[in-house]
Amino acid sequence: MAVRQGSLLLLLWVSALSAQAPSATAAANGDAMVVCGQQVLTVGHADAGLELRRGDRVARLRLSILQGKGWATPQPCAEPPALTNGPERASAALSFAVAGDRRLELEATVQRDVPAVFVVSRLRRLGEPGDDYYYWSCDWATDRFASPEAAETPFDRAHWETLPARDWLWLPHGGAGLALLPTNTWGHGATQAAEVGCFIQALPRSVQVGRGDSHDASFGLAIVDEADGARACAAAAEAHGLPVVPTGPPVDYGQPAPDWLRSVEQYQLYYRPAAQWTDTVVMSTLARYPLILGSTPDKAALDRCHRAGIKVLHYVTYTCLLDTARQVAGGGQVYSEWTESIDHETRDLRDHPDWICLDADGQPQRDAWGKEHGHPGLLNTCLHQPGLREAALRQVKMLLELGFDGVFIDLAGPTPECHGKHHHPVPALTNTAAWEQLQADIYRLVKAYDPQRIVVQNTVTGIMGDHWRYCDAQMLEGRPFGYDSAEATATWAELNWLRLRQADAVRAGKVPIVLTALGKQPLDRVADAALYAYASARLAGCAWADNLSLDERAETRPLSIELAAVRLGAPHGPAERVGGVTVRRFERGLVVVNPGASPAEATVATDLAGALNDVGHGTVAAADGRVTLEMAPQSGRVVSAR
Repeated sequence: MAVRQGSLLLLLWVSALSAQAPSATAAANGDAMVVCGQQVLTVGHADAGLELRRGDRVARLRLSILQGKGWATPQPCAEPPALTNGPERASAALSFAVAGDRRLELEATVQRDVPAVFVVSRLRRLGEPGDDYYYWSCDWATDRFASPEAAETPFDRAHWETLPARDWLWLPHGGAGLALLPTNTWGHGATQAAEVGCFIQALPRSVQVGRGDSHDASFGLAIVDEADGARACAAAAEAHGLPVVPTGPPVDYGQPAPDWLRSVEQYQLYYRPAAQWTDTVVMSTLARYPLILGSTPDKAALDRCHRAGIKVLHYVTYTCLLDTARQVAGGGQVYSEWTESIDHETRDLRDHPDWICLDADGQPQRDAWGKEHGHPGLLNTCLHQPGLREAALRQVKMLLELGFDGVFIDLAGPTPECHGKHHHPVPALTNTAAWEQLQADIYRLVKAYDPQRIVVQNTVTGIMGDHWRYCDAQMLEGRPFGYDSAEATATWAELNWLRLRQADAVRAGKVPIVLTALGKQPLDRVADAALYAYASARLAGCAWADNLSLDERAETRPLSIELAAVRLGAPHGPAERVGGVTVRRFERGLVVVNPGASPAEATVATDLAGALNDVGHGTVAAADGRVTLEMAPQSGRVVSAR
């Protein structure tokens, strides 16, 4: 078999490095250095800056961490680097305080057989949960790159641009090139931003981070002479599981969810007035799904669902409530979700001014969604107030007594702080901490009533590890497509991160659920988008819903009905990568995702035989224990027994 001369030289180059032991040392000024062959990475103790050097070639990296409306810089490292030196691997770890009660934990690693350096940064929340965003920028400037897909791809430095993650990249500059092994999206800066030749984003790009959890970035770097050097780095790194995707901290998952919930593959939302929960709607639409999250306390509607075998959770939220007097005076309408909400009269902020969350100027804080949607009376609440907490628990108890199978708690993540001078029974407690305590009380109430009843939280943008002990399921809303545009809200790397991050939760019997919005997808793309979203969720062990957005269009209603009928059953092993696609097999079918920008032919092993249902594509034949699928770019396929 012929071998290209350049490739042979690269193999010899990589092999030569195996004789050189990696090392980690500390300088007198507190900086740390990790060395692998000619690659030397220095980690600055003053500001967490990185300097990669090979001979006279240098690439410098720095962090940009969002803090309010500006950017935070890590404070100088107060402790000497923690160094680890072994025959196969060496590393240096440093820790930096960051504004916002956060800590940056930075680790640089070198591996004997891999001619690159690897960086993991963790931005950890020490106090209250909140949203985080940060990225690494590098001064290595270029106007093109090589990747596994193309020998050379130019880009326009007239503006900033974010580009998809790839297994490896090579960015040429001045007779050499920077090999980049990213785990998420990357991109380039504009010409006028000279210090940002390229940037590397955290995984995910932004996320809601729970107390004690971290927002992480991970990547590999090397200065090499040609693109084949980057390819060799990536191959050697993959053999050692590098770069790593960091895992989260230990989590107390509490008790597992009931078996019936763990078997749910699809669910739906149905927020409609009681009059629209008719026999026809229940039997023709809602009965396709085993679980509905709804907003009507109508007993007759609930009984219809139960007769059809549907479990129903009632929507509740307590971080914002309506002041009906303010709503009407401001020109808004008192909407049906409020008037039909059980016991709503006792939660009207018109009668409870002490329940209103006040800002730093002592003014009522309007709910952000209410501002955007014409609800001047929708106000944030002070969760410290005993009366509000009693009203919340009373409503939940009434819903359970009515026969609901549990509650769906919206806006379960961090909530605005209350600066009011009114009484806070525990002044040191934040509004978010008070809200978390109330959610734990709701969970205890539901489980005391019946262990088979459940609590689902909508944590919206990030699953909160420390919430698992007081809920059965957590929702990620608007993934991988949202309400505002057809553009994806999550990269493939971020969807894969969700799978890895929540694997322990699924094993512990908890249920992550995903809500996808497909209303903005064009008709020529919506089927691929829907199957991509569904298959991605099932790869991760998540239940999936689309808020009936497929059902709302006559053109896509047949796909909605066909997809709702799929019952894949228990998984047969974890997701696995097969060529350029990712596959997971189940008891009665399989899902496949092609995350790439090019079409792919996927040949997948299966225990199923004969003609199989290829959702949205007719049928596909299993021959010799395999099925072959021609897949569009960024698409999914769902294959099931007929």
